[in-house]
Amino acid sequence: MLDDGLKARLFPYMGGILRELEVVPILINGPADHVHLLADIPARTALSDVMRVLKTNSSHWIHEQFPGQWSFGWQTGYGAFSVSRSHTEAVREYIAGQ
Repeated sequence: MLDDGLKARLFPYMGGILRELEVVPILINGPADHVHLLADIPARTALSDVMRVLKTNSSHWIHEQFPGQWSFGWQTGYGAFSVSRSHTEAVREYIAGQ
Protein backbone atom coordinates (compact mmCIF):
# COMPACT_ATOMS: atom_id res chain seq x y z
CA MET A 1 0.00 0.00 0.00
CA LEU A 2 2.97 2.35 0.40
CA ASP A 3 3.91 3.21 -3.17
CA ASP A 4 6.86 5.46 -4.00
CA GLY A 5 4.69 8.58 -4.35
CA LEU A 6 3.12 8.05 -0.94
CA LYS A 7 6.43 7.22 0.75
CA ALA A 8 8.08 10.35 -0.69
CA ARG A 9 5.56 12.49 1.20
CA LEU A 10 4.80 10.23 4.17
CA PHE A 11 8.31 9.71 5.49
CA PRO A 12 9.09 13.45 5.81
CA TYR A 13 5.68 13.94 7.45
CA MET A 14 6.47 11.18 9.93
CA GLY A 15 9.80 12.86 10.63
CA GLY A 16 7.92 16.04 11.50
CA ILE A 17 5.66 14.18 13.92
CA LEU A 18 8.71 12.70 15.62
CA ARG A 19 10.45 16.07 15.93
CA GLU A 20 7.31 17.49 17.56
CA LEU A 21 7.66 14.69 20.13
CA GLU A 22 11.33 15.66 20.63
CA VAL A 23 12.41 12.42 18.98
CA VAL A 24 15.32 12.66 16.54
CA PRO A 25 14.50 10.76 13.34
CA ILE A 26 17.70 9.36 11.86
CA LEU A 27 16.20 7.42 8.95
CA ILE A 28 12.72 6.40 7.84
CA ASN A 29 12.35 3.95 4.97
CA GLY A 30 10.75 0.65 4.12
CA PRO A 31 9.15 -1.58 1.51
CA ALA A 32 5.53 -1.35 0.33
CA ASP A 33 3.99 -3.02 3.37
CA HIS A 34 5.74 -1.56 6.42
CA VAL A 35 8.09 1.14 7.68
CA HIS A 36 11.49 0.92 9.33
CA LEU A 37 12.42 3.78 11.59
CA LEU A 38 15.77 4.56 13.19
CA ALA A 39 15.37 7.27 15.80
CA ASP A 40 16.87 8.62 18.97
CA ILE A 41 14.11 8.61 21.59
CA PRO A 42 14.77 10.49 24.83
CA ALA A 43 14.78 8.32 27.95
CA ARG A 44 11.92 10.38 29.41
CA THR A 45 9.68 9.48 26.44
CA ALA A 46 7.71 6.24 26.36
CA LEU A 47 8.09 4.31 23.11
CA SER A 48 4.40 3.34 23.26
CA ASP A 49 3.42 7.02 23.32
CA VAL A 50 5.65 7.77 20.34
CA MET A 51 4.20 4.91 18.33
CA ARG A 52 0.60 5.75 19.24
CA VAL A 53 0.96 9.37 18.13
CA LEU A 54 3.02 8.49 15.05
CA LYS A 55 0.60 5.83 13.82
CA THR A 56 -2.56 7.80 14.63
CA ASN A 57 -1.42 11.07 13.07
CA SER A 58 0.18 9.52 10.00
CA SER A 59 -2.82 7.33 9.16
CA HIS A 60 -5.14 10.33 9.55
CA TRP A 61 -2.86 12.35 7.26
CA ILE A 62 -2.81 9.56 4.65
CA HIS A 63 -6.61 9.46 4.61
CA GLU A 64 -6.75 13.25 4.11
CA GLN A 65 -3.97 13.53 1.51
CA PHE A 66 -4.62 10.33 -0.44
CA PRO A 67 -8.39 9.79 -0.72
CA GLY A 68 -7.82 6.56 -2.66
CA GLN A 69 -6.16 5.09 0.44
CA TRP A 70 -9.38 5.03 2.50
CA SER A 71 -8.68 1.45 3.61
CA PHE A 72 -5.16 2.22 4.82
CA GLY A 73 -4.37 1.33 8.41
CA TRP A 74 -1.26 0.40 10.35
CA GLN A 75 -1.13 -3.02 11.97
CA THR A 76 -2.20 -3.23 15.59
CA GLY A 77 1.30 -3.71 17.04
CA TYR A 78 4.86 -2.80 16.24
CA GLY A 79 8.34 -4.19 16.72
CA ALA A 80 11.04 -2.17 18.45
CA PHE A 81 14.70 -2.86 19.12
CA SER A 82 17.31 -0.83 20.92
CA VAL A 83 20.58 -0.30 19.06
CA SER A 84 23.93 0.58 20.58
CA ARG A 85 25.67 3.65 19.19
CA SER A 86 28.39 1.39 17.78
CA HIS A 87 25.82 -0.40 15.58
CA THR A 88 23.82 2.64 14.47
CA GLU A 89 25.55 2.91 11.10
CA ALA A 90 24.95 -0.77 10.26
CA VAL A 91 21.25 -0.37 11.09
CA ARG A 92 21.12 2.82 9.03
CA GLU A 93 22.60 0.99 6.04
CA TYR A 94 20.11 -1.86 6.46
CA ILE A 95 17.13 0.51 6.55
CA ALA A 96 18.45 2.54 3.62
CA GLY A 97 18.50 -0.66 1.56
CA GLN A 98 14.81 -1.35 2.08
